[in-house]
Amino acid sequence: MERLWDAVVVATRLDEPDPVAAWREHIAKLNGRAAHLDERRFDAIRFRGPGTDLTVGLSPQSRWLSGAEVTAFVSSRS
Repeated sequence: MERLWDAVVVATRLDEPDPVAAWREHIAKLNGRAAHLDERRFDAIRFRGPGTDLTVGLSPQSRWLSGAEVTAFVSSRS
């Protein structure tokens, strides 16, 4: 259980001097990556690995989102 909590602390950036600033910086990076992926306009994603070769087609309207997105469900509960 202690190892799990240690992992949670790192994943949520509570081990940083300013966790809120660290989280905002991380989200900014994710937003940048999502924008870069949107610019590429991929029509499919291919997952390859030992025992796996899967191609998933993407709709032309698909867009990449970051961890900062809010769903309609969450918005309606706020």
